[in-house]
Amino acid sequence: MRRKVVVSPSAYRDIEELAEDSAYELIVTTTGLSYAMRNGLPINYILDTCSIRSFGHKVPPMEGLPVHEWEALLLARDLNALLLTKDSKAAEEAVKLGVELMQRRT
Repeated sequence: MRRKVVVSPSAYRDIEELAEDSAYELIVTTTGLSYAMRNGLPINYILDTCSIRSFGHKVPPMEGLPVHEWEALLLARDLNALLLTKDSKAAEEAVKLGVELMQRRT
């Protein structure tokens, strides 16, 4: 069974490397995809290799954390998935909420 990994926008540059590992089902959020489009990230590759999911409720504001990072964290919690983020504030909040972080070498 493949392990679900929600990839936050701060870690989108790792998607290509992760997609080569069939042990993971990669998931990105709708706000994360919007962020990628606005910032010129390779969305075609993201669309080809990742599932697109949305957090099922309105994403409440989190001071100091962009909504696209916060949505990834909340979705990972709801799906009981790993979270891959390079945002230190998102990682800190994930630990507080009991979300398991995927450890990656930088």
